[in-house]
Amino acid sequence: MKLNVSKCSVVRFTKKKQPLLTDYCMEQIPLSIVSEYKYLGVVINSTLSWNDHVRRVSVKASRVLNFLRRNFRTAPFVLKQVLYVSNVRPILEYACTAWDPATKVNIDALERIQKRAARFVTGDYNFTRRSSEIVSALGWPLLSSRRKYIRLCLFYNIINDKTGIDKNKYIKPPAYISSRRDHSLKVREYNCRTSAFANTFFPKTIHEWKSSVKYCNRT
Repeated sequence: MKLNVSKCSVVRFTKKKQPLLTDYCMEQIPLSIVSEYKYLGVVINSTLSWNDHVRRVSVKASRVLNFLRRNFRTAPFVLKQVLYVSNVRPILEYACTAWDPATKVNIDALERIQKRAARFVTGDYNFTRRSSEIVSALGWPLLSSRRKYIRLCLFYNIINDKTGIDKNKYIKPPAYISSRRDHSLKVREYNCRTSAFANTFFPKTIHEWKSSVKYCNRT
């Protein structure tokens, strides 16, 4: 595979104030050093936080929502809801299994887009009524809840070999299964030394998988 050198960059993944500086070349051409890079639509930065990605997603989704508000202000309720679900929400959820944020500031930034969309769909701009109440009245789940559901669905498909992901590389059987407290679908949780790793897909989803399966078994 031949790489396009002009589109290649180097990202140093570190939180050190004085990282080890090394130059990298490809085909004897020096590669540019960047603090963030957009790969397959997801912005990855040098500190492995999702601040930059959430910021870009929020801006893009807001731009589309503003377009809809300008051009479909008097459209019927059903049409406006379809417009949001098909044009704005997919932007907020694209590849979210990889970048589902853990910080409140990022979670709230995404939820604000949906709250604005709820006012657009209902035409309710009475600001004495909270936006969260309008979202709830519409029956829309929180975006954070949807991201969790999407991650759990993907994890289920991985366990059942319905994806191209080799589950044996990432999912290990538990060291012990309690006949009283555990379930047959229990998997080993990751030991995470950093919050950055703990909030990645497998450690985070496996921890939630444990409680989700227990809940399903009880109901």
